[in-house]
Amino acid sequence: MLPSMAKRPPEIPVLYRDDDFLAIDKPAGLASVRERWTDDESALVKVWEILKKDDPEARKPRVVHRLDKGTSGVLLFATSLTAARALSRQFREREVQKTYQAIVLGTPHRESGTIEVNILEDPKRPGRVRIVAKRGKPSVTDWRRLEGFRGWSLLELTPHTGRMHQIRVSLAHEGYPLLVDPAYAGGRNLFLSELKRNYKKKKGKEERPLIS
Repeated sequence: MLPSMAKRPPEIPVLYRDDDFLAIDKPAGLASVRERWTDDESALVKVWEILKKDDPEARKPRVVHRLDKGTSGVLLFATSLTAARALSRQFREREVQKTYQAIVLGTPHRESGTIEVNILEDPKRPGRVRIVAKRGKPSVTDWRRLEGFRGWSLLELTPHTGRMHQIRVSLAHEGYPLLVDPAYAGGRNLFLSELKRNYKKKKGKEERPLIS
C-alpha cells in the first residue's frame, strides 16, 4: 500500500488539562499516533504542538490509550512520567470503563448481548485485523441497542479488552457492520435526505453526507 499525502486536520479542542495529563476531543479521521502505512498527522503530534505553544521546551507527551482513526471521542495523553505510569496501569488493569456509540447496518434481534471472539492482525491487509478460531487474542465486547430506524441501529458498546479494531471487526462478524466502515463490510454514506421527510436539495449543489 502506497503512503497517502500528508493531511492537516483542523485544530482539536482540549477538554481538560493540568500538570500531569490532558484530554482532547479527537475527531474522526485523525489517527491517535502516526500509522506505519501513511504520513498523515496524528493526535500525538497535534497535542505536542499545543504543549509547545506554552513551553517551547515541552517534552513529547505519552500516549495512554488509543482510538481508531475513524473514531471520535475522548483521548488522554500524559505529560509526566508519574501520570503515564498511573494511567497506563489503570487501563491495563481495566479500571477504566470505556463506552462507545455506533450506528450499524441492520437490526439486532435482541436488546443486548456480548461478543467474544479471537482477533489477529491480518498479514494480507496492513492496518486491519481478522477473527480467527485459534492463535488470536481474546476480545470481549458488551453491546446494547439504543434505537433502530429504517434498517439501521444505534448501539452502545462497552469493550472489556483493548484489541485493535475490536468493536469494528466484532460487529461485522455478528452481521451488523458499522454504517461507514469500508474495511469491515460497511462503507456507505448517510445522507439527510434518507432521514428527513420532504427533503429538498439546494439547486445546483450536490448533497453532502451527514456521515461519511
